[in-house]
Amino acid sequence: MTAVIALLAGLLSLPAEAQKKGSAKTSTKTPVKKVNAVVKTPPKVEYNRPLKGKTIRVVLDPGHGGHDPGTLRSSQKFSHEKDIVLEISQLVAKYIDENLENIELIHTRQADNFVSLEERVKLANSAEADFFVSIHCNANPRSWVSGTQVHIHDHAFVRSLALAQSIDEEFRVRARRPSRGIFNTKDRRHSLYVLQYTTMPGVLVEIGFLSNKEEERYLNGQYGKEIIASAIYRGLRNYLVAAETGVRFKTDSPAGRKQLAEEKADSEKIRYRVQITASEKKIPMTHQDFKKLKMPVKEHLFEGETYRYRYTAGDAFDDITKATELMREVRKKGFPDAYLIIDPQQRAEAIKK
Repeated sequence: MTAVIALLAGLLSLPAEAQKKGSAKTSTKTPVKKVNAVVKTPPKVEYNRPLKGKTIRVVLDPGHGGHDPGTLRSSQKFSHEKDIVLEISQLVAKYIDENLENIELIHTRQADNFVSLEERVKLANSAEADFFVSIHCNANPRSWVSGTQVHIHDHAFVRSLALAQSIDEEFRVRARRPSRGIFNTKDRRHSLYVLQYTTMPGVLVEIGFLSNKEEERYLNGQYGKEIIASAIYRGLRNYLVAAETGVRFKTDSPAGRKQLAEEKADSEKIRYRVQITASEKKIPMTHQDFKKLKMPVKEHLFEGETYRYRYTAGDAFDDITKATELMREVRKKGFPDAYLIIDPQQRAEAIKK
């Protein structure tokens, strides 16, 4: 089991939480439906329903659809956000159906049709779902920005936070994707509708930036879709196991237990660095922005990629908590888009093997 299991254990004994999730984004695309800060909104409510001995209901919510494409594709050879997230949602459902027994899946959409945010929330709440997972792609005017993000309503809702941490770890450790971390309402400076008004633990997952050429290509490929969907599935699965929800495997065999052990071993070998920027051209190590950090900055060369030069701050860590602390420090020092990556040296060593 993954490294977050110790953190997650016993979560079901915690008091009732409250959280909200939304089928909306923070990017340069179709306007996000945010909760109006002027109009007083009701406090988020998250019910702590007992799970042991029952079927666990999970809502899969691929964002956008129909006349709402989400982030637009950069060319005809690629897909819009609405199509990518629908395919990934269907893959997540496939992995759940193949591996887990007592899960009932509820889909907000299974075709290219428009479903309003209000309808998504109503569907999840009326079904008395136990978990809500919304899937989106991201976008940013700065085309070098990349990485996954997992959104929750607030850190006070520990079941949502634990689920977010489990999915984020899978993105970083097994999928080897750059992670921008976990964001709550305070981090975003606004609420996401589906996270604000649903009444069960939930997350909104941003699987990558379509404004980044490399990530757009990755997310449009079948391999990338399968890796991302597998990470979301494993993150949910690991949380359900660690929180002792009573989830059952269809094949609770030695082979299955071996797979979990191998995943845990992989997570314990990872080294992390904090990436602060990337460029098509070399940036002088004496650049004034680097000097503001007052810590070592390291240059990494990625041959064959658009942004060949990547720059990281500070040391490499095998402790994700310490790496995250450094990331937050770096963000405060003028690099708000800093995020965690697998140590490029370790990545290169793995490729050679």
